Amino acid sequence: MVQEGLYLESPREDLDWSSLRFSYTKCPSLVISDIDISDGADGAQWSAPRAIPHDPLKLEPSAGALNYGQTIFEGIKAFRHDDGSIHMFRIDENAKRLQRSAERILIPQVPEEIFVRAVKMCCVWNSSYVPPYDSGGALYLRPLVVATEPYLGVRSSKVFRLVVYATPVGPFFSKPEGLAVRLVTGFHRSYPNGVGSTKMGGNYAPCMQSMAEARQSGYDLVLYLDAKGRGLVEESTAANFFALVDGVLRTPSTHRKTILDGITCDSICYIARHVLGMKVVDDEDLPVELVRTAEQAFFTGTAVIVSPVKRIGHEADSEMAVICKSLDLAQELKVILTDIQFGRREAPEGWLTQVTPSDLEPLT
Repeated sequence: MVQEGLYLESPREDLDWSSLRFSYTKCPSLVISDIDISDGADGAQWSAPRAIPHDPLKLEPSAGALNYGQTIFEGIKAFRHDDGSIHMFRIDENAKRLQRSAERILIPQVPEEIFVRAVKMCCVWNSSYVPPYDSGGALYLRPLVVATEPYLGVRSSKVFRLVVYATPVGPFFSKPEGLAVRLVTGFHRSYPNGVGSTKMGGNYAPCMQSMAEARQSGYDLVLYLDAKGRGLVEESTAANFFALVDGVLRTPSTHRKTILDGITCDSICYIARHVLGMKVVDDEDLPVELVRTAEQAFFTGTAVIVSPVKRIGHEADSEMAVICKSLDLAQELKVILTDIQFGRREAPEGWLTQVTPSDLEPLT
């Protein structure tokens, strides 16, 4: 049963919520769950989630996560509403995406019930780090699954741990004038029949060089093209891309499994269609030639929310530059999305999940 007197805490008074950025602040508690399939996957189950003090993880140097990159993760935000209640945004979709990632790299799938409970527990135990309603910030929750078995030889691990940690965050970008984006052609983020649609650590480290080079040249983000050289726009390192072309909102289709299925991306498609009444095309490829004619462009993601683009430059072709004429659509979509997340606007069914102290009760 829930400990007597347990409740969701108010925001801490010793943190400067007004200066919150998308950066790491250690919270006091982690939530973990384990599974061991050494005797076979049949019958093996993830343990009931449990909270522990936030201390460093202990891993053998030969753990599969450290040597072979067998690790996946998710990113979720929890928001404090005006009445003090706390709600997570579309956590069921994160649970499903983690399962798809797990299947791709031979990690036992975490049942949705275990996943949701673990994330909720982490939010409850760290509730004093959920930013105040009027700060515009959120509690970022990062569930990750790591292969913990020590072994040599390339194979799948037999032992895994789900870990959920939390940190309060503010805006990823603070550039009201819009982002400068570099179109990258000398490196490809993903390949057909690869793992581009999998949220795994190995998809991010290879992108760091192109990101660093872009920032050294005055850009904020990069935009990758398809690996087959067909001039098709894909995504950034950690955000989906949209372009408004001739009044039609377009985002690249994920059917080739080279682009991550973005939950914020899907939410923006819904809002554009059903709230703004726009025509949205999300089931076709997006040629870079169409992007050349874009009136507006922006990125979406859990971290970046909706971030407008001011210009897109080519790493080698100065004639390729795209200057967006307006940032209005991205700003309007961001207002609608964040109003839903903070409870100022009615949410579509299932988009918000409330967190309560009862989330610490044992699973049945």
